[in-house]
Amino acid sequence: MQIIIGHSFVLPLQRLPIEATALEMIWLLPGTFLMGSSPGEPDRFEEEERQFEATISRGFWLGKYSVTQAQWRLVMGYNPSHFQEISINCPVENVNWHETMGFCQRLNDLFADHLPVGYRFSLPTEAQWEYACRAGTRTIYNTGNTLADLNRAAWHKGNSSGHPHPVGEKEPNTWGLYDMHGNAAEWCVDPTSAYPDTPAIDWIGTADGYVRSIRSSTWNTTPEDTGHRCACRGAEIPSAKCPWFGFRVCLA
Repeated sequence: MQIIIGHSFVLPLQRLPIEATALEMIWLLPGTFLMGSSPGEPDRFEEEERQFEATISRGFWLGKYSVTQAQWRLVMGYNPSHFQEISINCPVENVNWHETMGFCQRLNDLFADHLPVGYRFSLPTEAQWEYACRAGTRTIYNTGNTLADLNRAAWHKGNSSGHPHPVGEKEPNTWGLYDMHGNAAEWCVDPTSAYPDTPAIDWIGTADGYVRSIRSSTWNTTPEDTGHRCACRGAEIPSAKCPWFGFRVCLA
């Protein structure tokens, strides 16, 4: 396997069941965007979401989908998910931050000889996550501003029938990333920190606090909840786990 900077690829996980969704990594170009919510966005949290100009200076890869139960079982040897009976292609959930970082480290060990120089698997930073979620948009959701737009992109409490769903069943954003809204919330690598007051390059949270950033909404989030917004920020202690905490892999 050869990973070429600038090209998306599928990670060859040997012995992944034939019916299982592949671990596909989408290449995202560097760019600049407005991180946070605009002053006119309904239900915004002004203190936490004040806008600033964020630049992603280097391209990176992000998982096309949340990591699935089948992928986790193959790499880690067990399935921690609460909802195991629905599909092996549902997001792995009920995982804490430490466990997701362990999964990323296992990928680094397995594919060490194939990674471009300086690149390693990890969780995305909060800035990388929002950049990828927005995919060039400035709307409340990456599909638009209305609940109908959210319904196209997200499994939420109003349409999920009380459980997660296999990845990739809803509409992707314009960069080809699925389930950036709904289904499973996603851990980020950095601690939750106040946004800067000035433009920032490759911003990453550096707070001394114990909590870690977690982004996106879930299958259990009501459609009217503000947590579905691209800009909405969450935080949890790294040992927290529940049936709607998942993640997607970043290679940066």
